[in-house]
Order: sequence, then structure tokens, then C-alpha cells
Amino acid sequence: MPVVGGTKVIVEAVEDTYDRLHEAFAAQEGATVGDSGAVRLR
Repeated sequence: MPVVGGTKVIVEAVEDTYDRLHEAFAAQEGATVGDSGAVRLR
């Protein structure tokens, strides 16, 4: 069996993934969002 035989592909745009991750990190306790939009975790 090939190495990628059990691989599953999830189709999602990079921008959508970024938005989901950014929201999740920003929602963490102690997180702050700077002027540039970067999330800082403490």
C-alpha cells in the first residue's frame, strides 16, 4: 500500500483556515490582538 493510501483531503481555502485559527487563538484566555491583527498569548 502506498504511503498516502490512508490520506484524507479536506478542501478549504487557506484564508478560511487562517480566519478559523485566528478566531480560536484570539478567544483563548489571556489573548490580546494587536493593531496589526497579531494574536499574543500569555
